[in-house]
Amino acid sequence: MKKGMIKVSDGFERIVHWCMAISCLILMISGLGMMFHAFNFLGIPVGGLKTLKLIHNF
Repeated sequence: MKKGMIKVSDGFERIVHWCMAISCLILMISGLGMMFHAFNFLGIPVGGLKTLKLIHNF
């Protein structure tokens, strides 16, 4: 770390932040498959619309 810089967060907090960010992005993208008929193909990799509904209910 350079002199005069303030340490805001440690490595663990950065990892947790990026895990949450990635999970939010995955939920947003997979939610498109539930909401719009044109994006139904997004549900295929996780097992279909029933699985998407189960995941998004939590």
